[in-house]
Amino acid sequence: MLWARFVLLGVLWSHCCSGVVQADLILYSFQGTITSILGPSDVYGINVGDSFSGVFQYDTATASPDGHSSPDMGSYGLSASPSNLMNVTIDGLQFTGGPSDVQVANDTPADDHLLIRQSMNAGLPSGWSATGATLNFAFVDSTKSVFSGDLLPFAFNPDDFDSATIGLRLTNIVTPGGSIGSALITGTIDLDAPVATPEPSSLLLFSLAGGLPIASKVRRRRRNSADDSVGPNRH
Repeated sequence: MLWARFVLLGVLWSHCCSGVVQADLILYSFQGTITSILGPSDVYGINVGDSFSGVFQYDTATASPDGHSSPDMGSYGLSASPSNLMNVTIDGLQFTGGPSDVQVANDTPADDHLLIRQSMNAGLPSGWSATGATLNFAFVDSTKSVFSGDLLPFAFNPDDFDSATIGLRLTNIVTPGGSIGSALITGTIDLDAPVATPEPSSLLLFSLAGGLPIASKVRRRRRNSADDSVGPNRH
């Protein structure tokens, strides 16, 4: 099945002269459905079955060297930068901030996966507070073919994965309605759904360095074709 989808697969600055660093900007727009809540059954209006949507963006040039010793497990911290942003809206409540690290797992017993993690205490909805607040994005390839090692990918293609989830962990939450304890909210990202191009205000937020080219591609699930290429890794 063919789907039109808003996806940016990488913005590359080529090596025009000696010493110029290649920078790769990853931008992805998504939507999905909340599937479980551990803790309060109703987190200030967030319930199982609610829809969510959002955008994440990070610049691979801000990544630190691999902090994991295993050849098949990479861990790359992301330094604070205006280029590193996240925005997730659930039931009208907006959670924002910047991704803190990217983890790459190659050929685990179950899958290959990409984990994008965010520490976002400063980006809670208006009137909220929490002693801890983290948001994880997990993209899974059960065929174990997307990665050939633990190198940081310099491009992102959702076609390379067959499932994706978000996990929002909140500790000691206080909302305008009062204190409600702690909760783990998980949801499934719909990789097959057509995702609309963000509104101009969102594009302004995520447009950097004179404007970001936006690519719209016709989507074909990689898992239905043995001929699709493997996603690239940074060398």
